[in-house]
Amino acid sequence: MIATHSPVLISQFEPAQILAVELDKTGQTKMTRVSEIEDIQDLLEDYATGSLYMAEMIAPQSESHSIPSGLRVDKSFPQVPPVALHIQPLRG
Repeated sequence: MIATHSPVLISQFEPAQILAVELDKTGQTKMTRVSEIEDIQDLLEDYATGSLYMAEMIAPQSESHSIPSGLRVDKSFPQVPPVALHIQPLRG
């Protein structure tokens, strides 16, 4: 398993091999295969997965998608974005 924010590396894998990991509105971790994100299926035919990630179509990271209000963040830990992409080999 690889965790990355590199659009170049992300584009080297098939959408079914990539898990988008992000926090939902309640602060719970949500994992979705990129191949199962309905809103981008037509875009995956024309654009590299890394390009869609940079355009925030996959696991958006902008301020509007930050940690939900009301959650306490432990400042003693290094702060990392609340999203990541994990790449897994397909079992076949």
